Amino acid sequence: LFFGLLEESGYLPRFSVLLHRVMTRIGLNGKGVIPLVMGFSCVTMALLTTRMLDTRKERLIASLILTLALPCAPLIAVMFIILARMPWYASAFVFGFLLLQTILVGLLADRFISGGHAELMLELPPMRAPRLRSILVTTWRRTWAFMKEAVPLFLLAAFLVFVFHYVGGLRLLEDATRPLMNGLLGLPESSVRVFMKTIIRREAGAVELDLLRADFSNLQLVVTLLTMTLLIPCVNTMVVLFKERGARVAGAIRAGVFVYSLLGGGLVNHTCRARGITFG
Repeated sequence: LFFGLLEESGYLPRFSVLLHRVMTRIGLNGKGVIPLVMGFSCVTMALLTTRMLDTRKERLIASLILTLALPCAPLIAVMFIILARMPWYASAFVFGFLLLQTILVGLLADRFISGGHAELMLELPPMRAPRLRSILVTTWRRTWAFMKEAVPLFLLAAFLVFVFHYVGGLRLLEDATRPLMNGLLGLPESSVRVFMKTIIRREAGAVELDLLRADFSNLQLVVTLLTMTLLIPCVNTMVVLFKERGARVAGAIRAGVFVYSLLGGGLVNHTCRARGITFG
């Protein structure tokens, strides 16, 4: 609804102009706002819109930020459900940390990725009062398209985890990753199935986390939400990333993000424990 309102009113291109100077600090121009805003709806579609950016550097930086730190709308919805049962500062910490990562990664990428950003040139459509019928029709179509895509994948994720557990694979994986999950991230063994479902759909992993929340402390829930957001985009996003950026660049992005996210989750875990922060 909100994104439809921005589009229908003609405000989205003007939003790009307003934030042009800010976006240049992280290696993008004002047009980079559009895929980043769309990333809060669907990261997969946002990656496709990076084609509108003019330089290779801008497309790489936008792709890196989208796959690393932006939670999509379905994931945000489930995150709110989980965080609603915690003190308000848990939500502030999670989303503040993700915002910090977006800024930090953008600054570092702008510094180390060669190339420049193009000057901003946009055609501004006329501002108009949004047409309610058009917004509702667009929202319904996008919601229905998401449900047709997501529900089968939710069912597939649950079925694959069930089969993997039935043949004993889940126990082997939990044993193999125990030093990482328990030592670095401070998470229970059941977090493995959360990350497994996250690989297929991010929000499927978040739903699984909500179902298993009795096994987790509030601090562990926060660490898991941050790590799963940073660590693994959904299968569709991975496919589009490799298609748009190529195997070598996409592989480098994924490897870097994987290491970065585990270190970030470990840093949050050990820092909060050392400071006595439990989000309880």
